[in-house]
Amino acid sequence: MATGRLRAGAGTGRWVADEKGQSTVEYLLVLSAFLAVVVVLGLLWHAGRDGALVGEATRAASHGTAQGEVALLKDVLGY
Repeated sequence: MATGRLRAGAGTGRWVADEKGQSTVEYLLVLSAFLAVVVVLGLLWHAGRDGALVGEATRAASHGTAQGEVALLKDVLGY
């Protein structure tokens, strides 16, 4: 864990190299994860707005409704 300690005996006030590198990597990981979440939410927003999500749900559910009510009940109650 980075504590921000100064290099012992150097007297220059520079950060320890491995701690500075660790914080940079942590910042990069958090930033990339946040951007990925924002992009995925944007894609879902556009798919929902355009009706693509409703279309996919209808196509996925239509396999049971086309075969009749008995087949639909067997499919639903079987899981």
